[in-house]
Amino acid sequence: MKISDSIAGTFDRVSRERGREYYLQGRVRLVDHDDSTVVADVRGTETYRVLLETTTKGLRATCDCPRFEDTGNCKHIWATILAAENRAWLNGWSVTQRLESLPAEVESAPTEPPPLPLPRWRGQLADLRRSNVERTPSWSSNRQVVYHLEPSHNPRPGSLAIRLHYRDHKQNGTYSKPKTFRLTRSLLDVIADPFDREMLIALAGSSLASDYFTPLSEYGSQDTLVHLLPAAAEAYIPRLCNAGRAFLNRSGKEGPMPLVWDGGAPWEFAIEMAKERHRWVVRGYFHRGE
Repeated sequence: MKISDSIAGTFDRVSRERGREYYLQGRVRLVDHDDSTVVADVRGTETYRVLLETTTKGLRATCDCPRFEDTGNCKHIWATILAAENRAWLNGWSVTQRLESLPAEVESAPTEPPPLPLPRWRGQLADLRRSNVERTPSWSSNRQVVYHLEPSHNPRPGSLAIRLHYRDHKQNGTYSKPKTFRLTRSLLDVIADPFDREMLIALAGSSLASDYFTPLSEYGSQDTLVHLLPAAAEAYIPRLCNAGRAFLNRSGKEGPMPLVWDGGAPWEFAIEMAKERHRWVVRGYFHRGE
């Protein structure tokens, strides 16, 4: 049984439905995790921080949204649970534990002892907030995007997977080794190359739907892959090849191979039979044109 199945009754129906929508829309950004803790940012009216923690006493959660302060378990926590389960970040956590909502403040009755020091999870949240302040992404003027075709990652027949990389033009005229990057809306604002801006917007808008990636969301793709439908591939691959930006990823140490677009007639497979002495020989070959 999954964690979400075990604790579903702890959430009301609306929180589960809205949380699942957030998860499917790619609004959950999993920030960090270890054997007992998961931290995520969930984009709603604002971006809210969620913490999941498993202890010897049970499974605990907190969110800094107003709904959690008022009523406890919220859609942001449910969305985080679904996203963390999908990434197998909750593997090994007990499914028999009920979810305990951690209150924003611990109120003690007058007759009770003074409140204990703040729990560890509060310090973790404060540190992550300070270290995760949004910054304007940098993109140098001599940087360009290169598009690596991944034949082994096509999710459905006819589609085409492209992994996004960038390379920098060095002073000696060569290019740096390509590196992958996450495409986000804020990054597009600082990319100066009009060709790259046009192609990235077009490729993201023409990609297949994903449970984790809404094209050009603030969090961008989880794995830098864009999956193109056949019609989109026919429109954009020739332009990428003609611009010298398309490469074919190959296994082993050979490295990516640059692609050149051949606009001629399609190649066709043909078979010919010929009699040689006392036997017939069948040969297959490719040809184009007449």
